[in-house]
Amino acid sequence: MNFKSPLSLLLLTASLTAVILTNDSQNRSAHALSIVASSDADALVNSILGEGITVVPGSAVYSGQSQASGFFSGGMLSGLGIDSGIILTTGSAFNALGPNNSDSETTFNGFPGDSDLNGLIPGFSTFDAASLTFKFTAETNSVNFEYVFASEEYNEFTNSSFNDVFGFFLNGVNIANIPGSSTAVSINNVNGGNPLGEDASNSAFFNNNDLDDGGPFFDIQYDGFTVVFSVFAPVNPGENEIKLAIADAGDSALDSAVFISGGTFQGELPGTTPENPILPDMIDDGSFIFDDVSIFNAYELFFINPDIAVGYVYQVSGVDFTEVLLPNVGDNSYNLLLDNSGGSCSGFSPSGDILTGGIAFNFASPTPCFAVDGIEVSAALDPTNPLAFVTGLKVNDTGVYSFTQTPIVENSDVPVPEPLTLLGAATAVGFMARFKKHLGRNSSRNS
Repeated sequence: MNFKSPLSLLLLTASLTAVILTNDSQNRSAHALSIVASSDADALVNSILGEGITVVPGSAVYSGQSQASGFFSGGMLSGLGIDSGIILTTGSAFNALGPNNSDSETTFNGFPGDSDLNGLIPGFSTFDAASLTFKFTAETNSVNFEYVFASEEYNEFTNSSFNDVFGFFLNGVNIANIPGSSTAVSINNVNGGNPLGEDASNSAFFNNNDLDDGGPFFDIQYDGFTVVFSVFAPVNPGENEIKLAIADAGDSALDSAVFISGGTFQGELPGTTPENPILPDMIDDGSFIFDDVSIFNAYELFFINPDIAVGYVYQVSGVDFTEVLLPNVGDNSYNLLLDNSGGSCSGFSPSGDILTGGIAFNFASPTPCFAVDGIEVSAALDPTNPLAFVTGLKVNDTGVYSFTQTPIVENSDVPVPEPLTLLGAATAVGFMARFKKHLGRNSSRNS
């Protein structure tokens, strides 16, 4: 169907909305993703709240069509990358349900655009806006949360004037930017190109699901979507306001959506300071598992906390370590050992370097592995203490990586806490972490 003018779009609004909401969303076959439509502002806000945030009572306001927003679950099974939370769309929330069986899923809501979103795309107007606004106070000096942006505009309207837009306006400033930049996340800024593979922008953050480009690959209706992005932004002391908004741009055709992960709107991002390190997600057979850790920028310290020992072996695949920052423990002095096995990381020899806790050490050459020893046994730190041995590491690229951190444990007459005894003396226990950067058709349309 071709739409030639805004007038024709408005004339079709009422009838098409009724048909799609009552038929298509209810008659789809089984799908991994589940949607519950809701425009209850308080319920939507509460669904995304995490620790360290207090919402100002009565401040939550939703603006948009009643079925343009709601709750989702089953996101991991569908391939979305986040399991549950809230969804804001430019059409119907039900249109997110897979599988992808349409190249141009659309619901015309007849709602106006949003002035803040208009400011992100000068020269263009927005339509069918949906927004959620609330005021809050934070226990820390920053907030963070996770989201995914998806759209039916991919891939055929990539790099065109039909550039559906969304924004997260914290105290009036958009913070939905590509990691490490001030560039807003949008179809024209994060894509696989048009045609796919040509003139792409930030394609490492994009997942193709287009029927005309080999898809569908994921159990979701949208023709493309970003990887999981993490927002990290400073807040003011006292009261703050955030507005989460999305709208069609250029015209009202083809839906877009933003999925916000439940429980992730919280205070300071773990791992950004030694006082707030990334903690293990689970313990499996004595190993601490660090899963889905966000690396925003290469060469930026992130902090983890494994069990304590007399030393550690660090190893990573697909990227190299460039710097290590050890904590102050015992006499605050550690020996550095480097790989002596030709890159296989099966053996280590003393480098002659003495590392001092609290002082960053830069490797002469990036290395996939290294070891430190000399942690005083007499320190006998409690391995259940979440701040026992906070280590800062830098790597030389962003991406999805796995690493192992193997503590070196030895027998000692010094009393140690019971949990360490249970790990076994004279043994090495492996720690693994996966780092994920959250840093993710030819239908016609007349412009």
